Amino acid sequence: MLNLDFRTLVAILAITTFVAAMSMYFFYRLLPEVAGLKQAAIAGGWQVVASLFLLGREQVGVLVSILFTNIGYFLAFAFYYQAARLFDNRRQDWRLPAIVIGVLMPLLLIFHGSDYLGLRIVLSSLGLFVLGMMPAKVLWEGAERLPGRRALSILFAIFSSLALFRMIATLLYPVGRGVLLEVKGYSMYVIFIWGIIEIIGITVGIIVMASERLRETLNHRLADLEVARDVAHQTLQDQQNFLAMLTHEFKTPLSIIKANADSILVCTKAPDRFIEDSVDRIRSTSTRLAGLVDDSLNGALISQAVDSDDYRFERIDIAALLEQLCQENSVRFVNGCGASRVEIQGDPFMVHILLSNLIDNARKYAANLDNIEVRLDRATGEISVIVVNDGPGIPDAQRHTVFEKYFRAENSRKATGSGLGLYFVKRIAERHGGKITLESDELTRFALTLPLASASGYSG
Repeated sequence: MLNLDFRTLVAILAITTFVAAMSMYFFYRLLPEVAGLKQAAIAGGWQVVASLFLLGREQVGVLVSILFTNIGYFLAFAFYYQAARLFDNRRQDWRLPAIVIGVLMPLLLIFHGSDYLGLRIVLSSLGLFVLGMMPAKVLWEGAERLPGRRALSILFAIFSSLALFRMIATLLYPVGRGVLLEVKGYSMYVIFIWGIIEIIGITVGIIVMASERLRETLNHRLADLEVARDVAHQTLQDQQNFLAMLTHEFKTPLSIIKANADSILVCTKAPDRFIEDSVDRIRSTSTRLAGLVDDSLNGALISQAVDSDDYRFERIDIAALLEQLCQENSVRFVNGCGASRVEIQGDPFMVHILLSNLIDNARKYAANLDNIEVRLDRATGEISVIVVNDGPGIPDAQRHTVFEKYFRAENSRKATGSGLGLYFVKRIAERHGGKITLESDELTRFALTLPLASASGYSG
């Protein structure tokens, strides 16, 4: 009959295994995507079964207790082995555990009498030694730079070593009849004490190991995202280069067609009406087609760049840039800042698009190009760029939508365009911490404000 001290120790073991199993189960439910946690939770459940049948030895009978206690511990370590394999990114493998359990369990049932207590201890210890070393080996092989995995491997190895010690001690000092845990005066209660420590250690180790696995997975995903970002950036750069090349390839023959049409009109003396009309149609069509090429190809290129996060901010002399653009477009530039160099913080490519679109918009709709004026002024902490033209203006009802994508005013249908220019202006200005406003009466005024580099240090 089991004495009270032993029953108390087994009861503590049962409570410990139950708490540990529930902890692993809830951790698995919290992180079901972590491979191996499910198998570890099942292993904890089998340990609960084993400890309960050990505790109820007198109530359920010796044969039933032997059967379920041993098979519970065997299956627990078999599932720990599967968990270890999954933690190490391997497939589950039940062949060796099945052989060990299939060979030992029939022998334990055959030799269930009290006369065979020593033999059962040897068989049980042999099974636990083999099944315990299996997860220890797997975890150790994949333990580089993962201290939690290595510690758990050592824990399984220590438990297996104690099982081996128990087997050797039983062979050297046979167990007396009716004595469950005494070997030559040496108390084997240490096995149960270690069992309690082992349950706690395995539970903590698995939780730590799962956390390491999550951190490892997160690092891999971050690395993959970084690679994907670099690939996407390179793809965008390649696409931009391709579109730029395609724009050039389209515009070159169109320019040749237009130039030859002009030459025909200049060189032909008194061309008849039919030839003159035909050449005019060639010129107007080639001009319109060239505009469409610019708008569609450059629009696709710029749209991707504007809406991306790949802005590269640096100090830009906006006074020099505006003066250059105004000279290229033959429009009047007024520098009202009183300084030859005025700097903002921005992406050079995007700021060039921003200012070019404002000036190009004025040239498209101005009644007289000589009346276009671009003025640069400076206020506290910011600069303003005012672009004025004498075009038809924007109706009041449409001013709130003029900066929307693909919007074109009703009175501007004759001019070529895709409705993207002012949308780009607004998006780029906002990405640089600025804003764009519109006033339209006798003259149309677009007012762009951007923070000075020294005032805000704005960097996107």
